[in-house]
Amino acid sequence: MTTPSIRGILASFPHHLDHLAPLSFYEKIPLLVRNNETEEALLDFYPWVPYYRLENFPKIHDLDAYISTSTSETPLRELHHALYGKKPKMVRFHHGFSDKFQDFSLYDSVLSYKDFPNHRLRFYHEFKKEIFEKAKPFLPVPETAKPLLVALTWDSPNIEEKLVQLCQHPFKKRFVFRLHPILAERELLHIRLEAKYSIQLLSHTCPYIYPFLELHSGVLTDRSSIGYDTLYFHKPLFVMDEVPLKKFSFDSLENWVKACDQNRESPNFQHEYTKIFGAYPH
Repeated sequence: MTTPSIRGILASFPHHLDHLAPLSFYEKIPLLVRNNETEEALLDFYPWVPYYRLENFPKIHDLDAYISTSTSETPLRELHHALYGKKPKMVRFHHGFSDKFQDFSLYDSVLSYKDFPNHRLRFYHEFKKEIFEKAKPFLPVPETAKPLLVALTWDSPNIEEKLVQLCQHPFKKRFVFRLHPILAERELLHIRLEAKYSIQLLSHTCPYIYPFLELHSGVLTDRSSIGYDTLYFHKPLFVMDEVPLKKFSFDSLENWVKACDQNRESPNFQHEYTKIFGAYPH
């Protein structure tokens, strides 16, 4: 008889919980939390998801594989070997579906959204009422009837120049900015931009993304996975970077804003969404 593999999902960063908590919940893979900050976010935003502190996981000695989302977690393989005499595989879960360059060379194998249904969206539908209740303090208070979400990822080329350009744009009052947590916490860009340009800024501490996508009239992004998630919500999309997602972008920022005001849909959204994520969850 073959012994079943024992896997665990590492949760080291609060902003990864939006991907990892649903994966753990539906695939029945234990969620292993590594620090207090992530544990607090999990209890606040995902109280329906069971978890262990990594050090308290009862089967840690026999763990065969860690599912990880950051290369900063790969040294755990050697530490585990030193502590327990067993070297588990490191499996990368390529959270999101972004056009960012990724180096997976430190991993034994890679999983992506093509390996699972879109559990994050399924989780959102199942717990939508609870999620919106918890997201309320973080949702926009629009100065206009049709707020436009600006969500750029942390490693987009010339990211600060792009943000300054948008902060100075004539449509600035229409924009609601949600900075990637890495930009906010490492570069403190949210503090500098808000102070200088008086922009409307959403807190990066709420890990949810779908409530924000649903409540905005359109999305402006770059190589972030948010652009692909936007396809599900039929929102007009404007993409700043020259990436594959660009083919679903409006050709100018002005035309994008006009499309948002007219409640137009992104072109070919359903075909592209299904190709990446599979069938729509119900």
